[in-house]
Amino acid sequence: ARVDRPVVFFPPVFLQNARTIGHFAKICDGMPAPARHALASRHARTVLGTVAGTVVLGKRTGDVVRLLGPQSASLNLVNTSRLHQPFAEDFDETCTYFGPTPTLALPDDTFPLDRVREHAGPVVYATMGTVFNGWLPFFRTIADAFAGTDHLVVITTGNPASVERLGPVADNVIVRPFVPQRLVLEQADVCFTHGGFGSATDCTYLGVPPVLTPMGADQFFNAYRLAELGAGRVLPRQQFSIDAVRREAERALSGPPAGLAALRQSFIDAGGPAHGVRAVEALLG
Repeated sequence: ARVDRPVVFFPPVFLQNARTIGHFAKICDGMPAPARHALASRHARTVLGTVAGTVVLGKRTGDVVRLLGPQSASLNLVNTSRLHQPFAEDFDETCTYFGPTPTLALPDDTFPLDRVREHAGPVVYATMGTVFNGWLPFFRTIADAFAGTDHLVVITTGNPASVERLGPVADNVIVRPFVPQRLVLEQADVCFTHGGFGSATDCTYLGVPPVLTPMGADQFFNAYRLAELGAGRVLPRQQFSIDAVRREAERALSGPPAGLAALRQSFIDAGGPAHGVRAVEALLG
């Protein structure tokens, strides 16, 4: 139904159209083949849109891309930058890019932040976020890759039970269910992550080279878009090993990816929430 009031729409991560979704199907070569095929197939997307539309909206929507593009004729607020958005030129002036902001770091007196800040060697941070964090080999591989070295490793499992399940680690490895992510990233030299939007953009905003191992959902888009822009590297799950982790860390420590600084600056220049607020105020007159 149409309404006679301005509508402000917040799309999830990237705006999508047939061109962007087809592009992701091409570049996300670590994505399972059936998922890549579904992205590239309008028929498959239409079937998905029929199911998703019926469940979410109570009606068929056709191509699922219609649910992922701009939905408002008034204002679509996108929490990334124009540089980060694939084919931003495809989307009209109703789309305002205000950029991501780093995750809020809540105080935690139990976390040894001073140890991280005072560490003389490299600091490695590893996170799989709060949803796709059940793959324990990710954490164990990173803990073992740097055990007994001059690297200080901070691992957040996102799940208290996973700390115990992970088992013993070396003295230079800190494992916690949750950490003040922004404060740790401010000291980190490299971040191993699943590529969730928060972790991927936190790394970029704070200038920390990300090594991304996507597990599902939007993580493949986030990871391969950073790689495409030269702002990060993808280490597929199938290739995740102690040797591969060490190689990626050495590469990151030798210098940041060529495109990281430009993407970081685009996030800063986007203006943040204040720019989004100004866009809403302008809409209201």
